[in-house]
Amino acid sequence: MSKQSGHLLDREIVPWQPEVVDCTLAVNGDRIHLDHSYELFSALSRKQIVLHDPSLKIGIFGINGSPDRKNKTILHLSNKSKLRLRLPIQAVGIAYRLEGHSLIVGSYELQLGEVSISLLNPSPSLTSRLIVIKNATESDLFLASCQRQIDELNIKGDIALNDRPNGQTKYKTIKVRGFTVMGFGLTVTNLNPIDSLILQQEGLGGKRKMGCGMFVPVQSVNNNETKNDAPA
Repeated sequence: MSKQSGHLLDREIVPWQPEVVDCTLAVNGDRIHLDHSYELFSALSRKQIVLHDPSLKIGIFGINGSPDRKNKTILHLSNKSKLRLRLPIQAVGIAYRLEGHSLIVGSYELQLGEVSISLLNPSPSLTSRLIVIKNATESDLFLASCQRQIDELNIKGDIALNDRPNGQTKYKTIKVRGFTVMGFGLTVTNLNPIDSLILQQEGLGGKRKMGCGMFVPVQSVNNNETKNDAPA
């Protein structure tokens, strides 16, 4: 991506070309752990070791489903459950090489179906379920860190934490190799189309291979019939 003085060039002068796409695979299975981010990354990496490559801009979304009402550690899958990978255009072969494979995610077996590919969809409002930024575990510091990263991308938009309905700050955690990692959800509004696409492509924070730091249009979350309340 072209830069000048550390910032992206004027959106009106330089056409922006996407570098990543979303690859979605159908998922057949009964259930997985609600917090399955690291388990999913591990299972996929066993099939495609290239997912460990730190130079590739790869994101792995959590699989959607319905949390069990009694056992809060379980996520039930349905015929709408999907695995979504955000991949560089030149790396979409990773998704196609996963077609038809079975995965052992934690202690549960899943079967992957066919791949479908979609371009990123511009939206004035984007949300991320969980963003993890090192040493930013307090809400004020977290917001300041997010704003700094957004400024570095030369994106204009308004940021706000994804708080609970009662207004309390809602933090989330994931388990990574036995350690608990904490972060917050974030919504960015008043984005122009190009800034919206750039934010989806670049994301914020780290651990994107474990579902963190990636943004989707707010309406796609609201229209999702089977929600995954897992942290990633």
